[in-house]
Amino acid sequence: VPRAVATGAKVVGGTIHTVSVITIKATAIGSDTVVSQIIRIVEDAQRTKPAIQRFADRIASVFVPCVLVVSSLVFLLWIALGYLDAYPTEWRKGENVYVFAFQNFLSTLVVACPCALGLATPTAIMVGTGVGAEMGVLAKSGIVLETAPTIDTFIFDKTGTITTGKMNVTAALYFHRESGEITRIAAQCEADL
Repeated sequence: VPRAVATGAKVVGGTIHTVSVITIKATAIGSDTVVSQIIRIVEDAQRTKPAIQRFADRIASVFVPCVLVVSSLVFLLWIALGYLDAYPTEWRKGENVYVFAFQNFLSTLVVACPCALGLATPTAIMVGTGVGAEMGVLAKSGIVLETAPTIDTFIFDKTGTITTGKMNVTAALYFHRESGEITRIAAQCEADL
């Protein structure tokens, strides 16, 4: 939104000056700049754990040891079954009992391992906040992303909040009042500023 500034006024990166020569003194560099603060917000959002991720972590903390125990039992069971000739030897395809048992151990471990459970949520948060930041939408935490599907209304406090600096009204929706009455009230509020 264009605004007039005087000598000594603060401006931020991206300010466009169109009138004359101007000298600007940098008062913030490095991590103190607005861009660095935006990057920090995105990084913080990616580090926070929403409730679904904490829940998945709790499940994985119990499930992973159980999978390791079951896989170990599968290994021992197939060794015992091999020595007892409890299955056809052609299943092993010429391999010894331990190699065949280890293959079954690995198969059980890979199939039952909850890797997707532990990786899906953080990956989704990183992708969501990254894509959002590229589009100019910043989420302060993963919790915001988690609750986003429940949002049914956005309210912006002024024209220009999400525009490119050239304000214009593209649409107006009137609920429970006549359009002329709303326009008159809005014009009066603006005149009182």
